[in-house]
Amino acid sequence: MARSSTALIQDEKYRNDSLNAVLENTSRKFSLVDQVIRSMLSDPGLLVHGFLGFNPKDFYDICDSRGIEMLYRPSGAARREVDD
Repeated sequence: MARSSTALIQDEKYRNDSLNAVLENTSRKFSLVDQVIRSMLSDPGLLVHGFLGFNPKDFYDICDSRGIEMLYRPSGAARREVDD
């Protein structure tokens, strides 16, 4: 993704809090990876215009609250194109 409009964001500062959230939250289960992404999307210090993913239900609340455009593709769609 070497484009001038994209940037690589390091996730180290989100990892520990995300791990704690995954271990402590018994009501809504997210994978650690999804929780790190949620933490990053929630950070008002990050300027995020859009988010592309395969499971929108895990991120729609944060994207909606921050005005982040959410793009998604059902996970089976990519495999069907390769198989066709």
